[in-house]
Amino acid sequence: MDPLAKAGINLHCILRNIEELCRLDEKAAEAVQGRNVSLQFAVKGCDPVTLIFQNGICRYSRLRNERYSLRLYFSSPEKFNRLMNGEKVTPSFNVFGLFYARFLLKNFAVLTERLEYYLKPKDELLLNDRHFFSVSTTLTAYVAFQALAEVGNSDPAGKVIVAGMSSGTVCAEIGDGPSISLRCESGHLTVTTSKSESPNAVLVFKDMQAAGDILRGKIDTHAAMAQGIFSVWGKIPMVEAVNHLFYQVKRYL
Repeated sequence: MDPLAKAGINLHCILRNIEELCRLDEKAAEAVQGRNVSLQFAVKGCDPVTLIFQNGICRYSRLRNERYSLRLYFSSPEKFNRLMNGEKVTPSFNVFGLFYARFLLKNFAVLTERLEYYLKPKDELLLNDRHFFSVSTTLTAYVAFQALAEVGNSDPAGKVIVAGMSSGTVCAEIGDGPSISLRCESGHLTVTTSKSESPNAVLVFKDMQAAGDILRGKIDTHAAMAQGIFSVWGKIPMVEAVNHLFYQVKRYL
C-alpha cells in the first residue's frame, strides 16, 4: 500500500465522516454540544483536514488556510497512519492548542469510538437493528466512494486507472439513502456527497439493504444484478474504471 494514499483515506474518508456522524448519531452530537472548537490534522504531503465543531454540528474542510484552534502536525504519512492504527504517536501541535487538549482527549475520543462502532461493528447482530444498519451503511458507503478519489489520485496503480478515464461524473444512488458523485476532470478525482444532475454513468442500489450487503461483500455485484437489486447505466468504460478502482480500494480498507 502507498503510505500517502493510506493517509489520504484516513484523513479525507475516515476523519471526514465525523461530519456525517454528528448528524446521524445522538451520542456523537451530544459529545460536542455547546463546543466551538476547530481541530486540524496536517500530514506532510497531504491536504489537511479541519473539523469545525459548533453546537453539536461538525463541518469538514480541506482548505489549507482554514482557521483552527488546535493543529496536530505529523511529519510523515507513515507516522499518521500508525496513529490511526492505534499506536501511540505524538504529533507536533501549536502552543495555544494546549487549551483544547481536554476536548481532544475526552470529547473527540467519543467521536472516534462512535465512528469505529459503526464502521467496524464487533457484533454482527448489531446489523439487525434498523437504525444501526442505516447509519453504518451510510458511513460505509461514504468512506468507500470517497476512498476511490484518494486511491485514484495518490496510489500508483490508481493513477494509471484514472489516466485512462474520460472526464465526467459517475453517480452512486441508494434508493432510500444517500447519493454520492465521483467526478473525473483532467485525470483528477473529486467526490461530493450529493446527486449529480447530469451523470455520465450511474450505479443504482435498490435500497440500503442492497447497498449494505454489496459493500460488506455479502453478495457480489453480478449476483445483485441478477436479483434486480443493483444496476448500472451510462458510459460502461467509466463504470469499469470505477470497478477497477474498487479493487485497489479493498487493499486499503
